Parts: sequence; structure tokens; C-alpha cells
Amino acid sequence: MTGDGLRETAPPPGRRRGALARLRYVPLILLVLAVIVATVLGVVETRSADDEKTSARTSGAAPAGPSLPAVCAPAVDQQIDVEHWRDDQLEPAAETAFARGIARSAPGHVRGRDGWLFFTDAQAKDFSQAVGRERQGPSSIARWNDYLGDMRRAAQARGGRFYVMIAPAKWDVRHDRLPTWAQRLRGTTSLDRLMQVHPELPFVDVRAALRDASEPTYSPLNSHWTDFGGYVAWQAATACLRADGVDGVDVPPITGVDVTDDRNEFAADGVSDPDEPAWTQPRLAAAHPDTTITSIATGATLQPLPGDVVDMTQLPVRTSTSGAQSSETLLVLRDSTGSALSPLWSTSFARTVQYQHPVGEMGAPVDLAAIVDRERPDVTIFTMTERYLSFDPPTS
Repeated sequence: MTGDGLRETAPPPGRRRGALARLRYVPLILLVLAVIVATVLGVVETRSADDEKTSARTSGAAPAGPSLPAVCAPAVDQQIDVEHWRDDQLEPAAETAFARGIARSAPGHVRGRDGWLFFTDAQAKDFSQAVGRERQGPSSIARWNDYLGDMRRAAQARGGRFYVMIAPAKWDVRHDRLPTWAQRLRGTTSLDRLMQVHPELPFVDVRAALRDASEPTYSPLNSHWTDFGGYVAWQAATACLRADGVDGVDVPPITGVDVTDDRNEFAADGVSDPDEPAWTQPRLAAAHPDTTITSIATGATLQPLPGDVVDMTQLPVRTSTSGAQSSETLLVLRDSTGSALSPLWSTSFARTVQYQHPVGEMGAPVDLAAIVDRERPDVTIFTMTERYLSFDPPTS
């Protein structure tokens, strides 16, 4: 009987047997569905509205952890409370505020606090990156992971160590000097996102050291770290290298820090040189050890720039240093941010090999595997200024 007093009509015997037969397949169907669901959950990334937050990884695989000692990438507090650019309700107002701020700026620079200037988006979407308006999405993150992972495997194939050292943009280290309107809009950057998604990549993160240094590590009118900034960065990097088993490398002792005229990158925009010196330089306790610089392209012996600097325009080069801290060979893929580091590299390593990286079409394609086979480096470092994370890496 049914609830209304009517009797349910029984199916004919043949139909009942067919229904019962079909029921036998229900467990199998449920099992197949379970396998499909488990597979989808295992291999597909589910993303939030901004298409960036990964909520599932490869089926059965635990999330990868850092591959280097903790000293290599200490925590960095970015002091970001609200992600305006990833909130559908907040983003329109943020876009309006950003457009208004840029409209009041010069074509080539944005004026920050206390006379600090920052590049506009004409330079690799620099200012959009500074506030997190422009940052890598999942596909770009995946390409960078592939690119850096391929380089790591090429370096390790001959028994060497590999590290990634992104030279922070000054807006990352000194975000307190951004204009007030931009500080209100700051969000997560490409570097933070890449390190969050792939902590297993061998990052040497020097931002905390640069922020906490005793003297300024960046200057108002230049996008690069100062010479002292490079010194602080290499001090943090060598602490990481030593913790990872690279013996003997360190920064040379200094007796103080000198301050000279800032290196004005905005003179073409009509910006006058500052009245006050702002470029910090370490005062070395001893002279740089004797180093020979040889052009890989021509075989000619090159002269270092003042301060024993190897400039990007001289690359590719080999250096040979008598009395270096380590007898090992360092291979570096670098850009202009390596200028401040170059005398420190040749102090630490008896032999360095320096090539220009090709990201953003900065230089010719680099066959790292072939270079590693030829040079047999003990340590390989990929170092690149942060704003070039706006580009996709070259195809591996």
C-alpha cells in the first residue's frame, strides 16, 4: 500500500528480473565514477575567481617542501592585508585609483615618498608589478617552474649545485617609499606567488637581509641595489651556500660604508641629480685579489671597471682569481644587477663564468647544458632582476 491507501502495482516478472539485473551494475558504475572523481581531483587544479589559487596537486603526491636550508629563504612579511586585485568587489575601485595615480605621473616614472622614483609600466610593467596588479598566473608559473627545473637538472647532471637568486626590485624591499596611493593597493607579487607554488625550487631569497641592513641598500633614483646592497645580498647568499655545503665562501671584511652621488636613471625624463649623496658602497678592509678577466667571445683580456666590476656589456667572460676564498668554479647567468655582485663572486671563487641570461630577450639564447659540459661548474646561480618575472621564460 502507498501512503494514500493505494496499492503499488508490481512489475511483471520479466521486468522485475531486468531491473534486478541492471542493479548488479550499480556498484561497478559507482566504482568507475569514484575513480574518475579521484583522478580529476588528483590532477586538475581548481582555481578561485582570479584563476591563481591551486587547491589540488598530483594524485597521491605530498606537497613539495623547500629543497634548501631554512637560512636560504627566511620569511618575508609583505604587510598585505587586502588583495584588491583578486577581489571582484574591490578591483574596480583599485583600478580607478591606479589609473588616477598613473595619470598624475610622468611618462617614465612615478614619484614616491621622499624623492624616490619608480619606473612606470613602460619598463616590463614595473609599477603594476609593484602593487600586485600584474602578476603571474598558473600557466606562467608552470613555464617558470619548467625553465628553472630544466636548468637545475642541467647543472646537477655534472654534480654541481644550482640556485635561483632573484634580485629584488626596490619597490619590493622599500615599499615604504611608494606613493601613499600605491601603498594602499599593494598585493601579492609574482615572486611571492612563484615561491608559494613551488617552494621546492632552490630560491636564495635575500629580501629580508636587504630590508634589515644597517645602511640603505637601494637609492632614490636607481632601480638596482647599491654596491652595499649587493654586498648585503651576497652575504646572505653565501650564508645559504655554506649551509648547503659550499665551503669557505663569504663576503670580504669591510671597515665601513661610504655614500656617493646617486646614479640617476631618470635624467632623460628631466629629473635633476639629487643634492644629497645616496649611493652606498662598502669600504673594503683589503684590496680585491688579483683577477684576470677574459672574453669568451674573443679570448681577449678585459679591464675591470672601477671597483673590479664586470659589466653586463662585457659578457660572456671568464675570471680567474689568485687567492680566492674557494678553489671552485662558479657559473652565473645574470643581467645588470650582477654588476655589484661581480667583484664578490671573483673574491669567493677562483674561477667564474658569466653569461647574460636571455629572459625578456635580454641576450642570445643560452644552452646551459652545453656550458655546464664545457665549464664543469661546481656552483651555478641564475640571478635576475625581479621585474623580468613579467616575461615568460625562453622555451626550454
